[in-house]
Amino acid sequence: MRILKDMLPPMTEDQARALARRILEVHRFEPSIADVLAHWRDMERRRRQQEGAIYLDETSPRISHAERKRRAGELRRVRTALGQRRSVPGLVVSEGLTAFARSFFPHMSEELIERNKMEIANCRADREREDRCASPYVTMMELDETGCVTLYMAKRPREEDAHAEDPALFEVCR
Repeated sequence: MRILKDMLPPMTEDQARALARRILEVHRFEPSIADVLAHWRDMERRRRQQEGAIYLDETSPRISHAERKRRAGELRRVRTALGQRRSVPGLVVSEGLTAFARSFFPHMSEELIERNKMEIANCRADREREDRCASPYVTMMELDETGCVTLYMAKRPREEDAHAEDPALFEVCR
């Protein structure tokens, strides 16, 4: 009995009664520990299924077929535009991301920032991680003539070397 008590999770008195009733209905003689645990797991699974159904019925909003089609069409339109590297109206670029992009390319237009926002965001996240870890390498961005941003890794200049040659170089790399 002690082994069974250790293996079963804490339960209410009603749950214990239901488990005992269920075991007595199925087994004529003394059930094994595995049988008791199997019955308990089955009871819990059924309870979770019933609670899940009640929960979904009460809180999930019903979406009409027309609304579902409209949302699917909108999602397809956005995915296609992003796949073709076109800007998508309504997807806002944060001021922080714009400021970060302009720290590399001061005259970069809003349209270019929006079109390259994933690369810029990746560069920003990588730079933050590299600064935290004191990495000897740093992620850099390069803008080509077609307006596409390319990321590459560069060795982080040592502070004394950067200031000795050109103080502005060190500030760009930071």
